[in-house]
Amino acid sequence: MISRRLVQLVEQSADRLTNDLIAAVRRDPRSAAYHRLSDQDLHERALDLFRNLGLWLSARTEFAVQTRY
Repeated sequence: MISRRLVQLVEQSADRLTNDLIAAVRRDPRSAAYHRLSDQDLHERALDLFRNLGLWLSARTEFAVQTRY
C-alpha cells in the first residue's frame, strides 16, 4: 500500500517533478511519441497527474483512470 505521506510529498513537489519529467522525456529516445507534444502540453498533463495523484490512486478502477488520463 502506498503511504498517504508519500502521495502528499509528490503532490506538494508537483512543479519540480513536472519540470524534471519534461527534461527526462526530452532526453530519452524511448519517449519519442512524447517528443511531438509541446512543453506546455507536457507540463499541463504531468502537473495534473502529480497534483491529483491521491485522487488517481484512490479511484482504483481502470475505467476511472482511463476516463481521466
